[in-house]
Amino acid sequence: MRRREFISVLGGASLAWPLITRAQQPMKLAGIGVLSDQSPSLTSLDLVPFEQALRELGYSRGQNIAIDRRDADGNQGVLSRMAAELIGARADAILAIGTSATRAAKGSKLH
Repeated sequence: MRRREFISVLGGASLAWPLITRAQQPMKLAGIGVLSDQSPSLTSLDLVPFEQALRELGYSRGQNIAIDRRDADGNQGVLSRMAAELIGARADAILAIGTSATRAAKGSKLH
């Protein structure tokens, strides 16, 4: 009888092992890229209500979400490069602040 008990315990453990392993995997942070054609100080003001809304939805910077900012500070010539950098960094979503930033984000090629 002990042999059957041992086999059933061993079988149960082998079924639970993948679940235990999966539970121990570190959670990937969701990445949001912020592309702005404004100065960094103005972008910070725009992000206050955005980050508040994220917190209300249960997202907290550094715990389950990462925000990567690129501010052009009025230099529209760098927006396309900055959009490509955010895409290259594998941002899950891009928040574009300003018309020029939106055009640059829409014009960038997704990989």
